Amino acid sequence: MTDQEKLDPTIDTAASSDYTLNVMTIVALSFVPVVVFYQAWSYWIFRKRIGTDREAEGY
Repeated sequence: MTDQEKLDPTIDTAASSDYTLNVMTIVALSFVPVVVFYQAWSYWIFRKRIGTDREAEGY
């Protein structure tokens, strides 16, 4: 095995530990719904400003 082959990352050396992956999954499952809800709420609040008829709105 050459020195370069020793330095090349493999799946086993590049992957995080099982604990880290479990924590990341829990965090992602917790925050993704919050982000989706916020995006939907923002769209709902600003839905009237997304039109193309700006003269009628006084712009």
